[in-house]
Amino acid sequence: MKNTTPILSIIIPSFNQGEFIERTLLSILKQKVDFPFEVIVSDGGSRDNTLSILEKYKDQITYWSAPDKGFCDAVNKGLKIAKGSLIAIQSSDDYYLKDTFNKVLSYFDQNPDISMITGGSLCINENYEVTYERLYSKQKLDLIFFLQNGIPQESTFIKKDWIEKVGFLNEDFDTIGDRDLWYRIICLREGLLVDDIFGVYQKHSDQRTMQMPLQFLEKNLELFSYYKDGPFDINKFINEDEIKQIKDKWTKLWTNRNEENNTNESIKMHVPKKFNLFKSKQYKKLVWWS
Repeated sequence: MKNTTPILSIIIPSFNQGEFIERTLLSILKQKVDFPFEVIVSDGGSRDNTLSILEKYKDQITYWSAPDKGFCDAVNKGLKIAKGSLIAIQSSDDYYLKDTFNKVLSYFDQNPDISMITGGSLCINENYEVTYERLYSKQKLDLIFFLQNGIPQESTFIKKDWIEKVGFLNEDFDTIGDRDLWYRIICLREGLLVDDIFGVYQKHSDQRTMQMPLQFLEKNLELFSYYKDGPFDINKFINEDEIKQIKDKWTKLWTNRNEENNTNESIKMHVPKKFNLFKSKQYKKLVWWS
């Protein structure tokens, strides 16, 4: 009998993203794989056209729409029912590239001891122009690298058992709930960075990161003291000089919000000549299912 238990669960927290969410869903549902996966949309009571789009795919996804307490609460509701041994948290305005799921499963099979995998990503703006490519060389994802650079949510996949070991998303860090989760996991087990691009990040004016950059900075800095004396106390893993350097870097980054100028040697932030996706053959490569 064919196994129907999902191997991968994709959780999508959603609120009033009707402009983008169908693209997100299609980038998942059109993946050609020979293993089962599930899509869980945790909607916070959208008042735009989101629900009509979700209803359109009701036979292929699990979804609900009800008020929640924010990003962490929405994701945690999905985690509670997720059946997959691998978890992805995808934003309702971002999406995956072709064959991402097959590549991810292959990387996990080849690296059974890692906790998570992160690939590169592309960023597109509101004019559908590619503004930068975030590329990695294949290397371990350790705490120093993570704290210095962050990782893209749209290209990250996690083993569920590591989420269960460290606990679900912490609502005290709602604005950076995913980052806090990754931090706790990497404290206990390194991940893997790979030289494949998995996702596309949609930059637009309604994003939390665009609307609240100083709150993001405040919460990022809070990570350095929040878990004092516990298993995730940062002082157990890195020294004071390293902590200061990382704090300074994040203060500069989130004050300026100029992510495209990140020059860390481990990340190749390639800023290509801008092109409009609707006028370029590249569009078919990015919206690959159309």
